[in-house]
Amino acid sequence: FAYAAVLLFTQRRWSLGCILYSVGVSVKMNVLLFAPSLLYILLAALGTKGAMAQIALCAVVQVVIGFPFLTSHPVEYLSSSIEVGRVFMHKWSCNLRFLPEEVFVSRQLALGLLCGHLSFLALFYFRHLHPHLEWFLRFGGKAASPAFICRVLFVGNFVGIAFFRTLHYQFYTWYFHAIPFLLWSTQLNTGTKLGVYTLIEIAFTLTDPRGCNANPPGPQCGTPLEGGGMLLTFAHTLLLIMLLAAPRWEPRAQVGNGGGVKEE
Repeated sequence: FAYAAVLLFTQRRWSLGCILYSVGVSVKMNVLLFAPSLLYILLAALGTKGAMAQIALCAVVQVVIGFPFLTSHPVEYLSSSIEVGRVFMHKWSCNLRFLPEEVFVSRQLALGLLCGHLSFLALFYFRHLHPHLEWFLRFGGKAASPAFICRVLFVGNFVGIAFFRTLHYQFYTWYFHAIPFLLWSTQLNTGTKLGVYTLIEIAFTLTDPRGCNANPPGPQCGTPLEGGGMLLTFAHTLLLIMLLAAPRWEPRAQVGNGGGVKEE
C-alpha cells in the first residue's frame, strides 16, 4: 500500500494516495516513517488547507478501518496499536546487536536515537527542501517531478530506519526497494555504490550457525551476528552522510516562461 501510495503521489493523485497510505499504516505502523516527508509534500503542493484536508482524510480511513474495534474494545485497540515503549529482544537485532544488552534496552539509547532521527530530518529539510518551499507554494504540486517526490519520501523513510533500535530480518522489506534509488542519489562512484548495497545485503544474511544442526535447533541458531550489525550500521551511516552531502536537490520539472511545466 505504501509504495502504491508513492506512485499515486508522483501522479499528483493526492486523495487516493492518502487513502492507500492510511490503509498501509493500518497494516504496519512502520509506514508512519514516511509521514514527515509526506507532510512536507502535501504542504508544498496543496498549501495548509489542502494538506489539512488530506490529513483529515487519512484520519477518516483509520476510523473506518478500526471502527469495529473502537466500538468494542477502544482502550485495548489504541494501546496495542501504538506501543511507543516496546523493546524488541536484543538477540534478534540485525543492526545494534553489537551493543551490550543493558545499553540496548536503556532509555538513554532510545532517546538518543529519537534525537538523532529528528536532527537528521531537520538537516535534510534545511539542506535540500527549505530552499524550494517558496517555489512550491507558488506553482503547486505540478512543479515537482516524480523523481523529486520519490527522493523526499524515500529519504524520510530511510532516516527513520537508520535510527531504529531494532531491525529484524523481515524489516529489510521496509526499504530494500529504495536502496538503489538512494545510492544513485549520491555522488559516490559506481563501485562504492555497489559496495554499500552489498554490505547491506550481507549484513542481513550473517547469522549464528551454532545449534542449527541440533534437533530441535539451539537458541542461538539463526540469530544475527554482531559483525553484521556493525556492517549495517556503517553502511547506513555512510549512505546518510552522502545523501546529506549530495548537491542540493532540484526538482526536475521546471516551470517555463509561460507558466507551464516541462520536464528536463
